[in-house]
This record gives sequence, C-alpha cells and structure tokens, in this order.
Amino acid sequence: MSRRALYAQAALIVVCAITLTKTDAYAAPYLFAAAFALYCLWQNRIPQALPRPVHTAVIALSALFSFLITLANHLIWHVPAVPDIHSALFFRAMKLFLLLVIFGGSSVSVYNMLRFLWARRDSYPLKQCNAGSGFKWFLIPAATCLLVYLGVFFLCAYPGMLSLDSIDQISQMFSGQYSNHHPLMHTLLVEAFIKTSLSAGFSMNAAVASFSIFQIILLSASMGFLIKTMHDMGFSRGVLAVSSVWCLMPFHMMFSFTLWKDVIFGISVLLFVLFALRMINGIGKPSVNYAGAAASGIGFCLFRSNGLFAFALTAIALFFLVKKCRRLVILMASAIALSLVLKHGVFSLWNVTPPDTVEVLSIPLQQVARVIADDRYIEEADRKLISNIIDIDEAKRSYDPGLSDPIKNLIREHGNQQFITDNKGAFIGMYLRTLVHNPTEYLIAFADQTKGFWNAGYPCMVWYSGIETNSFGIRHYPLSEWCELALSEYLWLFAANPVFQVFVSIGLFVWAAALLFFKSLAGRSENGTITILPVAAIVLSLLISTPAFSEFRYVYSLYCLMPLIVCAPLMGRETDGGQKMTEVK
Repeated sequence: MSRRALYAQAALIVVCAITLTKTDAYAAPYLFAAAFALYCLWQNRIPQALPRPVHTAVIALSALFSFLITLANHLIWHVPAVPDIHSALFFRAMKLFLLLVIFGGSSVSVYNMLRFLWARRDSYPLKQCNAGSGFKWFLIPAATCLLVYLGVFFLCAYPGMLSLDSIDQISQMFSGQYSNHHPLMHTLLVEAFIKTSLSAGFSMNAAVASFSIFQIILLSASMGFLIKTMHDMGFSRGVLAVSSVWCLMPFHMMFSFTLWKDVIFGISVLLFVLFALRMINGIGKPSVNYAGAAASGIGFCLFRSNGLFAFALTAIALFFLVKKCRRLVILMASAIALSLVLKHGVFSLWNVTPPDTVEVLSIPLQQVARVIADDRYIEEADRKLISNIIDIDEAKRSYDPGLSDPIKNLIREHGNQQFITDNKGAFIGMYLRTLVHNPTEYLIAFADQTKGFWNAGYPCMVWYSGIETNSFGIRHYPLSEWCELALSEYLWLFAANPVFQVFVSIGLFVWAAALLFFKSLAGRSENGTITILPVAAIVLSLLISTPAFSEFRYVYSLYCLMPLIVCAPLMGRETDGGQKMTEVK
C-alpha cells in the first residue's frame, strides 16, 4: 500500500469519527471502533492478496455495515445543521458531503477490520492450558457470584426488582386468566415458587423473594458452568480469571434478582451453547450433554416470544455451517417440535390468550405511522383503510420513532384488530403501495425502531430498579440505605460516564460479535460459529418485530456469552508436530 493511500484512508477514518461525535448515540463506541480501524489499517499496510470470492464478500459486508451506520445517523446528514442564511445549493452540498464522509469512513474502517481478521484467520494467540483440577473453576466463580448477588439482594433489593410486566404476570397467577403475551412457561415457573411459598405460610414479599433467590442460584451456577466449560476447552488461567470478573458485571448482578423472563431466557441460551460446545468437543458425559442441550433448548424456545424463531434459525444455520453438529441439529429439531406442540396445542387447550395481532406488527406499523406523522403521500383508499383501525390524527400526534407501544395501544383502544385479520390482503397491499411512494420514510422508520441493536449504543433502560406499584402488598425493603445509595451511585456511572457506557453499548457488542463471527467462518472455527450463531439469530429476530429500538434485556444472552464470543473464535489446538488443527477433537 502506498503512503498516499495509507494517509488518505487514515484521514477518512478520523474525519468520519469526528463527524459521528454529533450522533444521537453514544460517541465512545465510534471512537473505539475508529481506533481499532486505524490499528488494522496500519497492520494492513503490506496487504495480502485476498481470493476473489473473499474480496467480494469483504466489500459487500463493508458496504452493508457502512450503509447501516449511515442510515442510523440520518439526523446528521439528512437534515444537516447549517446556518440560517444559506442557499439551497449549499444545503445539498453539505448533505452530500456528510453522507459521503460517514459512508466512506465507515466503509474503509470495516474493510480494514475484515482484511485484518482474514489475514489472521489461522492464528490462535490464546495460550491454552488444561493443568490442575477443573472443579474449582466451577466452584470458585459460582460461589463468588452467589455471595455478591445475594449480598446486594438482601442489602439493597429485597424481595427483588419487579417492573409493570412482572406485576402483570403475578396478576395472571391469581386471576387464572393466562396470556402468552409474556411467555406462559415463565409465568408458571414464577407461580410455582410464589404459590408454594404462600401455601407454606410465607408473606407475599417472602414468596417473591423465594423466586429471586432461585434465580440468583441458577444464574450463579450457570456462570460457574461457563468458566468450567472454558477451562475444559483449554483456555488459560488468565482468560478464565478475566471471564470470571465479567460474571460480576452490574447487569448480571441486577438481573439475578429481577423478575423478568429475559433472565431465564438468557440463562437458557447460555446453557444451550455450553452443552453444545461440550458435545462437539467430547467434554463430559454424552448423556448429560444431550439432556442439558435438550432442556435448555426448550427453554430457548419458550421463555421469549422470539425464542422459537431464533432457535429454528440457529438450527438451520448449524446444519449448513457445522458438519459435526448433525446430531445436535436433530436434537434441536425435536425441541422445536415439542415447543410447537406446547405453544399451539397444549396452551390453546388451556385457553391461554395468545399475543394480539398488533404485537407482531411493530415495525410495519411504525413505518406506516412514520409516513402519517411526516405528512407523506398515502393513497386516499389506503387512508380510509387505515382509519378503520386507528385515529389517523391521533396517530400523527402519538408516533414515537423508537417505541411502537403508542401506535399499538391506539389500535387496541380502537378495538378493531379483527379487521386486520379479516383483511390481510388489503393491508399488505396498502403497506406495499405506501412503501413505493415513501421508501426513504420506511427506511428511516426501520432504522429508528431497530438501530439500538446494531448501531453503537444508546441510552436505554439497562436494568430495573424498584417495584412497580401493585395491589399485592409487594414492597421494597432494603436492609441498608447506605448500601442502596452506594449501589445507585455505582449504577449511575454506566449511564453517565463515557467509559462505563461502553460496557452497556449494545451495538458495540453486536459489532464485535459480527466481526468475530466473520473470523469464525474464515478460520473454520466450529466453536466460534456455534457460540455466536444463537446470538446472531436473536438479533435478527428483533429486527423483524422489536417493540422498542433499544432494550438491553432483549439481548442479555449476548452479554452472558461474551467471554466465549471473544475467545472461542481465537482458540485452536496444536498437534505434537506443531501443526494447527482445523477441528477440535
């Protein structure tokens, strides 16, 4: 690479990073990514030739990433901040300049990252070691997590954290009117602990605390199992120690005693990946691994509404990408079949109310609502069709670019969801015609509704603090107000400090997972592929129907698996002769 090309690319990366400091997202992830891109550019200064298919794929991926980043930051270039006194030509020139800077700088950055990873697809820098007793690598992390989580729980959070969703699930238990809006399996699991405790004479607070303690124990044991599995796979003590510290991050601590379905779902995804890795690496007893993978796989399917779709997508991808996973895929197919029978057979016999029609239409509804809110063109016949399910004037006032609940609630209040079901063809036609007239509005609406899961990081509710007002007598009773204040100050750092914000920047971690998935495929790392695929499938499922543009709990499984996501694509074993093996036996 000539010096001129090197300096030009470096300048473009820097100018792009400076421009993106005006983003509505956190700026720190962009600066972090720019620093890594500059490092990759320097390492690529003596370029290695890429095979033509690989080079084509790298260019395509770079264009896709840069398009998404440019789209997510439409507030910078679509309506640029310019002086009040300006010509139309100046406005268009600034718009084009900012667009090219963001797209070009992002493209060059991602291109150099991918070239850097491809050049090192066969390098395994992690030192590996299997020496010493493995049980301590389960016991010590699990016990440490248990002590920390329980300590914070009793001092600051007793009997647990309960949001409006949590209270709604408890209401279902006592009313007997169940809804699968919140996965029924999670509601029944919580009910088992609460009603058993109440029948034993415990107070309502103690009954809720019984489930919180169960969840704390389960999460602590799962974190210990994560470290134990990484030890059994051969990672060094240093890697295991850093991974153990990761298990004490505040989101794990806070989620351990929060009554959310997302916590059990995240644990299910973590355990499924761990058992799958143990199966293909020949670790532990096969019967235990198969049983564990089956049980956690069913949890994967049933503890979140998008879990079944993500699990099925994972199974299909594993079938084509990992040859050693054929038995695992058969097991996954069985788990999918059983989950389908439960969701669409058994639950129906129990008169469980399924999620309503609009719940799965978050993104299409947001796109049409964006057109309405911006006064864009809609054919008169289509406008009349829309008026059958929503007050159009009220939709214009209520539209929230990052949250679909206001529009969905307006439709619910109108009380005519059946009209959508009875006229599916008409609504599909309306959606497509409105798309033809307003493609930019649809793209921007999609970006605003999903960008929290694929772009940098945004302020969002990472964890829930407190207990929602309720009629069940559930109240917050911290034992130490001083500890509660210290905890609040500690958690505040992750919302206000740019350095700490990086750790809760969803998009940054999704970027890292995507790059490491590329390295896994390039280096034929089955461990990396198996680890990252479920997370990728979960993120893709959110891009279809997420109700909120950035919700940390929806991708909690990504953070549970992060130590393996980082390490699995980098690991490798060597034969006695020193030649690297392409498969882990």
